[in-house]
Amino acid sequence: MFGFLVGVAVGIAAKVAYDRLQAEGLRPDAREYQRRAAALLEETRQLLKEIREEVASATESARERAGSRIERLRSIATSAEVPPPATAAPAEATGGGNGAQAGEPGASRPAEPTSPASPASPRETSSPSGGTTPTSTSTP
Repeated sequence: MFGFLVGVAVGIAAKVAYDRLQAEGLRPDAREYQRRAAALLEETRQLLKEIREEVASATESARERAGSRIERLRSIATSAEVPPPATAAPAEATGGGNGAQAGEPGASRPAEPTSPASPASPRETSSPSGGTTPTSTSTP
């Protein structure tokens, strides 16, 4: 019963609001607003169409560039096989295997033989850089 009465009240309020709007009529500049809104929508559609075309052309050019790069890499990988490096001489003759030639700065020197250490001098060992480093610093 309560729902029925609420429905009737809402119906009456809607009828009164509709009658007031009908009495006022349309504004005289409403057609101008509608024309401006239509022109704005048309301009927006045109801009979106241009943006879609630009994105499509950019995508296509990116695909073409990527395809050409892939083909170029593929041709490089399959056409020129690099011959394996020649067998190198022992590490001491070629600079210790660090890529430097013997006699160049940074080339490893062969390890120097160590002599038995006397009690008065510290014992020395060879380091990878070719120099000698003390391993103990005992003094008498």
